[in-house]
Amino acid sequence: FMPLVPVFAEDLGVGAFETGLLASALGAGTMTGALVVARTEPDRRGLLHVVGSLGAMSMLMVFANLSWYPAALASLFMAGLSGSGFGTTQAALVVSLVDESLRGRALGVLSMAIGALPFGMFSLGLIAQRTDPQQALTISVGIGIALHVTWQATHPQLRRLR
Repeated sequence: FMPLVPVFAEDLGVGAFETGLLASALGAGTMTGALVVARTEPDRRGLLHVVGSLGAMSMLMVFANLSWYPAALASLFMAGLSGSGFGTTQAALVVSLVDESLRGRALGVLSMAIGALPFGMFSLGLIAQRTDPQQALTISVGIGIALHVTWQATHPQLRRLR
């Protein structure tokens, strides 16, 4: 969604400086959350992973449908804060769950999944072109939440990981 931030900023009626703040809010939230995770060393990394990713997607859905700049800024910060739960645990969970002899392969698969980001950006841009950015992000995040909830319903063991 980051390439669409200037479009959202224009819809919010703000200038270049406020657009820069909006674009940096996600990173500021992520950094803050990562510091909290590093300081507290949570016991339930699986639960943090699940709640963090769902929280981030939920806050992105909120962001997509806001028309007041301060609330949009806060929602992106909160998306980053929540998303840090996902970001700080994704590689750690892969490394801790996979047999030592397969860790390189598992991290390769993780890198490949992260490398699929351009396909998501392309589809988001395509949907935004045919509808509007707010609807595109809402649809994209809605699909992400639905898939995540479905996965969790069929694979609850992730929430229990330490």
